[in-house]
Amino acid sequence: MILFDKRGVGMSDRFEGVPTLEERMDDVRAVMDAAGSSRAALVGMSEGGAIAAMFAATYPTRVTSLVLLGTALRCWVPPDVDFDDPRVVAYIDEPFGDGSSIDSGAPSVADDPSVRGWAGRAAAVISVELWTGTRRGWGHG
Repeated sequence: MILFDKRGVGMSDRFEGVPTLEERMDDVRAVMDAAGSSRAALVGMSEGGAIAAMFAATYPTRVTSLVLLGTALRCWVPPDVDFDDPRVVAYIDEPFGDGSSIDSGAPSVADDPSVRGWAGRAAAVISVELWTGTRRGWGHG
């Protein structure tokens, strides 16, 4: 299993600007090459789903399977959303991390404390990336 941090996230180097989807996809290729992996099953969650899907479309012979979790291939945010508005901040911050997304996402296991805990942790991580990414302009356009 090969795991890596996207540019500017976790242990990866910090950078200026916002990398394109093509640059992020090429990072997948570079990591696979560095690890000596000619083919892989890709799992993309959230923004990683679009990266994995583009990689699979660009390098189909290098992908054995593609798993997409909680992702969209395109995100649109209305241009009049003010991400500094305290009401918007509260809307983003309040529900993330409590596991409530599992109620609609997987209601058959919503009462399982371990699943709810996992959903809360996953949402908290995603919300931090979404929030910082959106504030840097990734959510617009």
